[in-house]
Amino acid sequence: MEKAPIDLIADAEDRQGKLPHRVASRRPVIDPGVAIVLAAIIIVGGLWGGKLAYDYVQEQRAIAALNEMNREMERVAAEARQRLANANAMAAQARMEREKQSQLAREKAARDLRLQSPECQFWKAQFELNPTPKNNTKYQDACWN
Repeated sequence: MEKAPIDLIADAEDRQGKLPHRVASRRPVIDPGVAIVLAAIIIVGGLWGGKLAYDYVQEQRAIAALNEMNREMERVAAEARQRLANANAMAAQARMEREKQSQLAREKAARDLRLQSPECQFWKAQFELNPTPKNNTKYQDACWN
């Protein structure tokens, strides 16, 4: 009969939602030494994981900065190549213009030299005194060809 009142107390506690009273002699769920070791492992693991995450973020930032620098350097290099190509084109055009002027100057000097040659002077005088087709041909050959 002594067991009946304990069951009645347990039933009453169940109906009221109360937890049963713990007996003071029960062992704790986890030993304090094990809890300290587990806490230390969790803390060390968290710190180590945090350091790895921080290093990863820093690495990603460095990679992004290097990529940005690479894009900027490529843009600057492309601009420099374009400026160099423009400068080379302008230099080539100026060189061609100088060569053209030089060629014209050589042709003018050669023409002036031919016009002042004794042969040209002779056939010019002959053509002016006696304008025959033969004198014209000799004058053209000596002075203009």
